[in-house]
Amino acid sequence: MERMKTMGIMTTRHIHFSPFPEEAYYRELSEEGRKHHLRVFVFFPDQIEPFGQKISGYILNEGRWIKKNFPYPALIYDRVFYTAESLKRDGWKVAQLKQNGGILFLNRGLPNKWEQYLTLRENRKLSPYLPP
Repeated sequence: MERMKTMGIMTTRHIHFSPFPEEAYYRELSEEGRKHHLRVFVFFPDQIEPFGQKISGYILNEGRWIKKNFPYPALIYDRVFYTAESLKRDGWKVAQLKQNGGILFLNRGLPNKWEQYLTLRENRKLSPYLPP
């Protein structure tokens, strides 16, 4: 049997969401991953342990999120909303992950989203398609 690949979803920690924001979306990704022999777990940047090359995160098990330790995944889906404070605190850990040749990041961050939104909102052709 082929060894199961692993995808880590790196997300933002938020006090109003337990265990993390966008939980329904991550649940859906986890369920779809299982169908395609992809083990999916969710983690925060501060849970990366670079010196042990492991990550503490959450995996969906029988409908519940279980906290476990994982080796570095083959794939990372970066869903983090970076702030100056979070980059200062955890940016070095994320940078170290990106330098690891064995990990494929599925997306690149889009900087200054708010400024880009404000710029797009000024365009009469595009503004009707943007959230208020």
